[in-house]
Amino acid sequence: MANTFQFVGDVTIPKGQDRNGNSRFSTTYDKGGDWVTRRINFLIKPSKNDGQFVSLTGAKPKNEATFPIMTFDSNFEKMSVKWQDRFNQDVINNVSYARRYMTNIGGETETFIHAYDFIEYLTSNLKASQRLNVQGTVNFRLYQGKISEEFQIQKVWLAKEENKNGTFIDLDLFYNKDSIDKTRIDEKIIDFRAYVTQYIDKAVKNKYIPISLVLDGSKISFSNENQKKIWDSRVKYLTAGDTYVQLGWHIKVFSGAEEVEFDESMLTDAQKEEIKLCVATIDNFRPSGTMFGKNKTEFKLVSPNLRYKYKDGAINTEMNSDDFAKNILMLSTSVNLMDMMTEEVLPNEDEDLFN
Repeated sequence: MANTFQFVGDVTIPKGQDRNGNSRFSTTYDKGGDWVTRRINFLIKPSKNDGQFVSLTGAKPKNEATFPIMTFDSNFEKMSVKWQDRFNQDVINNVSYARRYMTNIGGETETFIHAYDFIEYLTSNLKASQRLNVQGTVNFRLYQGKISEEFQIQKVWLAKEENKNGTFIDLDLFYNKDSIDKTRIDEKIIDFRAYVTQYIDKAVKNKYIPISLVLDGSKISFSNENQKKIWDSRVKYLTAGDTYVQLGWHIKVFSGAEEVEFDESMLTDAQKEEIKLCVATIDNFRPSGTMFGKNKTEFKLVSPNLRYKYKDGAINTEMNSDDFAKNILMLSTSVNLMDMMTEEVLPNEDEDLFN
């Protein structure tokens, strides 16, 4: 299964420029080679205190006759398309659905077979007032020794009434018995360190990249029998042995500040003294409006994806820690994020085109 996302919420278009003078929303890069690169970046907000950036990068050849579009047909066989034929409807219909870029934000469904054209269309037609259902793939990048996730757009739909706001991803996770950390179990939280596979480049191929997640039961009523059964079931699917297992998980992505309840721990010493003197209560010092905690990004485990190859649960890879470690990406490596994105869309060989 591919690592995918589906974000539903209101669109926010970034304003201004970055430190290099490029638009934060949509910009074009020309490094002087055979390609011109374009990138789009905007925010999907499912709620006022939560939001995720989505983006897409595409490169167009300066000499269109030299570099055809390499894609897959409806049978997922390799397919080469001349640049001048990329808007031909018969050609588009023959391209695999999984390799099409689609949207209806302009009122009619528009389909593209190359990211560059899709970016141009989104740049011209995206409106800040729209509520969208954005779908695509999740990629994990190594930049200056840190892992960052990138949500690459493929489908942008006007959200339907039945589409509930939320930011969710589906990942294939790899983990063993050492992945679970119950240090915060008294808070009804289990920290979880797993791995995802990510294509790095032609030389490195695929590597395992670490990802930190949580199973958060802080809002579960453990006196509720059904809720406790759900919690126990989730813990069961997180439990593994010495060898690594592989299992798909449905995950909530949260970036923002969560609502918090005002309690006595937030009082100053002076306020606490007033309460001890019985001249005030905690309600006298309770702030008006909603209170929020610190900003954070968190991957919250929701449920295992018990479908297709995972219909019987986790799959044992038979790899012990030593075998698995051989293919873990070393975080000491430093890679320029823009170079990685550019390399991904500037193919030189067949192997790059169909990784």
